[in-house]
Amino acid sequence: MQVAVKKILVLILAFIPLFIAAAVPSPVFKWRNGGFSLKQFNKGMYTSPALLDINQDGVKEIIWANFKVFAFDGITGTALWSFWAGNDRASANTYYGIGTDTNVAVADINNDGFGEIITTHTDGLLCAYDRNGYFLPGFPLRPTGRTDPICSLSVYDLDNDGYFEIIIGWGMANNLNICVISHDGAVKAGWPQYTLDNNANALGIFGENIAVGDINKDGFGELVAPSDTGKTCAYYYDGRALPINPVFNSWMTTWPDVTNYENYASEKFGWEPNGLFYMGTEQPATIADVNADGSFEIVIVGGMYTYPDDGNYQPLYTMPFIYNLDRTRFKNTAYDWESGLPRSGAPLSNDWNFIARKRTNPVVVDLDGDGKKEILSSSFDGKLHCYWLDRTEHGNWPYSVYVPAEGRIRFSSEPAVADLDGDGSLEVIFTSWPQYYSNTGGHLFILNSQGSLLHKVALPYGDNGSVGNLYYDGCLAAPTIGDVDGDGQVEIVLGTVYAGLVVYDLPGAVLGSAPWPTGRHDYSRTGWTDYVSNIAGLDSVQVLAPNGGENWNGGSVHDITWSTTGSGAFVSIDYSINGGSSWISVLADTANDGSYGWTVPATLSANCLVRVSDTDGDPSDVSDRVFSISTSGAETVSTPQPPLGAAFGLAAASCSYFTGGSTSNLGHVVQYKFDWDDGSDSGWLAEDTTQASHSWAAAGTYDVRAMACCAEHTTVESLWSATLSVIIYDGGGTTGSYNSPAQYKVLPEVIWSSATGGGTWMSNVQVTDVSGGSQVSVYYNAASGRRGPFLLWDNSAGGALSSVKYANLLQTIDGLDSGAFTYYGTVGAVEFIS
Repeated sequence: MQVAVKKILVLILAFIPLFIAAAVPSPVFKWRNGGFSLKQFNKGMYTSPALLDINQDGVKEIIWANFKVFAFDGITGTALWSFWAGNDRASANTYYGIGTDTNVAVADINNDGFGEIITTHTDGLLCAYDRNGYFLPGFPLRPTGRTDPICSLSVYDLDNDGYFEIIIGWGMANNLNICVISHDGAVKAGWPQYTLDNNANALGIFGENIAVGDINKDGFGELVAPSDTGKTCAYYYDGRALPINPVFNSWMTTWPDVTNYENYASEKFGWEPNGLFYMGTEQPATIADVNADGSFEIVIVGGMYTYPDDGNYQPLYTMPFIYNLDRTRFKNTAYDWESGLPRSGAPLSNDWNFIARKRTNPVVVDLDGDGKKEILSSSFDGKLHCYWLDRTEHGNWPYSVYVPAEGRIRFSSEPAVADLDGDGSLEVIFTSWPQYYSNTGGHLFILNSQGSLLHKVALPYGDNGSVGNLYYDGCLAAPTIGDVDGDGQVEIVLGTVYAGLVVYDLPGAVLGSAPWPTGRHDYSRTGWTDYVSNIAGLDSVQVLAPNGGENWNGGSVHDITWSTTGSGAFVSIDYSINGGSSWISVLADTANDGSYGWTVPATLSANCLVRVSDTDGDPSDVSDRVFSISTSGAETVSTPQPPLGAAFGLAAASCSYFTGGSTSNLGHVVQYKFDWDDGSDSGWLAEDTTQASHSWAAAGTYDVRAMACCAEHTTVESLWSATLSVIIYDGGGTTGSYNSPAQYKVLPEVIWSSATGGGTWMSNVQVTDVSGGSQVSVYYNAASGRRGPFLLWDNSAGGALSSVKYANLLQTIDGLDSGAFTYYGTVGAVEFIS
């Protein structure tokens, strides 16, 4: 049947439910390697992987350790080199049966311009390697000869001499539990600490507890270390304990003197009648400026215990504390953290014989973009908590990995935080593990900033199913976020218990900011939110200005600004005048200080971009949209209005669009063109023409935009207009919820809709007459055959874009047709014609 179509109609089905898919793509398994070996018990624990470009080819390799130390090719998963802990590549590779309980650290510790690798192990061994896996002079060693397990590792230039120190914490009941070692293996003067003092002890460090940074901004490093007593130690770089405020009782003069009571008045007095205190057994500190006032605070999420006379401590809940450098609690006119602090739930278990212990590692980031930081922390109630400075949890926080109906306990790891898709909003990435003997594994989770689940993916179970005799698997360590295969897209890297090193792709995802991309914030494992590594290489770059829409005059000076995460002392800057087809260098390298005063070249273009890159080209970022460069007195063309036209259509069906409103400041005639967002455009239309039609070959959502140029000087172009989102359905098959009947030809101008669902199913149908003056009729397919046409809407006197809505379309059609039909099961396609 031929249908003469004079006008183009748009059918909007208002009742269609919208499923808003997560912009962050679902993780896709890439590879795994280095897993469990039954013979030699190759087991991973709390070791977050590090990324390091060991061969200087611009692609980062993955460094990780369990009972072995590995360097993995991120593309293939092949181990470039590996050896049993305690060896290096030149050793006999003897199996010593020692594991790794800390994160792998990477930093340029000897000031040679390359990153070195530092690992610590369960027999007290400290190893430092060059980037190729060979021991540095002075290593391996057991500092002070101790064989106690090392449970905390950080790397930092404490004394500001250009060489990094290695800071370790032993997991053993011993007051001397923190030590600082030089890059050549020598123990630094003033260490280990703490001195033997009955009132100031620090009896063992059993997690990645130590935080290090320049807290008082004197150029030297300070350390904060919660320990397995109810006291927290804090030191200058040379081992002297940090002093405290005089508000504390006179016999307390330094941080280690103060007991960590829940009640602040009891802390200042020095005694708590109810005995409620927290131990820092596996409760690290984090250094952060929580309220953006320029001063650093210290955040600790402590495990609160009772203190009964019989010494049988009972865990109650975890609780976040924020301290000033002088050990007073954080308080200002807006926020009070002296009392009324939030509490987690009661522990599901605190028995390390039942489930691997959780660590409360506080991750302190500005999650909601308001300039103030939130505190993320996993607790033994099976939840990942997120505390705002108002001492409450917002949105859907906390998030529980423990599901009671599952019948087993689960804990969650320290999270990583990054903008995984470059949309300006942060995501929270973490993992879980179950109790022992559960014969199951853990999961990878991605939440949005409000605590809503975006993705949950089951992790591999064991090395091809092989696990140790505790019969569980999962990931206890924080994920690491970065590009490990050089494709410019994001990967998630996990160090699991028995499955080994596991990598997931996020197809199409380009990393934005990453304020906490790995365990303890950075590869030096400082736990300091402002730390920037000294390794030449960045984790992420974000151009801040120009970022689209600016109009800068040639010869003027404007600041190119950017932000980075990770390391790297220098960046390169380029600009483009053709939308990124080619690039012109501004500077091959300039200081990575976030700003460069650019003298804008006198090159007329409305299609300019700026690119800021690591000096090796990866990572990089480009302005989100084009900006203009103009010369004083030069011609400019204003931006056209957003396109008007069909917001819905069928594949292969022609749709018309209109624009206009652009002018030349010199009064010249302008021309327009449309970008169809499918790799094609309309080309420049004839002068005074503002309409063009287009048909899309495939279903999808397309952002149509318009541009104008001077008809006399076609290089003088406007900025792109705002976009019109157009949804195209598949005209030959499935279109959302509808199936097209194959026996009817769908003409390019005809919009159809199935009506097989019943009488009220086609509710709130809106028909829009784009150009006006139409008479709209319908056919429908009933049990008796195709019926119609019936005049549905006489809009012959109506204007363009006028609409009519039908609350119940089938009921309306029933009223037009003198014949009878049954709503359910017998009504087929409804065709709209004019």
